[in-house]
Amino acid sequence: ADPTRIDDSLERPAVAEQIQVFRKQYPAQFLLGAVDDLDVFKGITLKLRAFETLLEKYEEYRGKLTLVQVVLPKKVPLELTV
Repeated sequence: ADPTRIDDSLERPAVAEQIQVFRKQYPAQFLLGAVDDLDVFKGITLKLRAFETLLEKYEEYRGKLTLVQVVLPKKVPLELTV
C-alpha cells in the first residue's frame, strides 16, 4: 500500500469539493474517511464490523460519527476515480 497515494489525492480539487459536500451533508458529525482497494484480504468487512462495535459499545458516539467508505476496483489508479 502506498499512503502517499491518498495524501496526494486530498490535494485534488475534485476531492476537496467532495469533502465539502460531505461536510455540508453531515455538519454536526465527525467524518471518518476510508479508501480501500476492493480485495477480500483488505479487511473492509472487518472495518465495518469494528465501526458497528464502536457504536454499540459507545452509545454517546451514535449520531455523531459518520464513516465514508470508498472502495476502489482492484489495481485502479486513485486519480482515475476522482
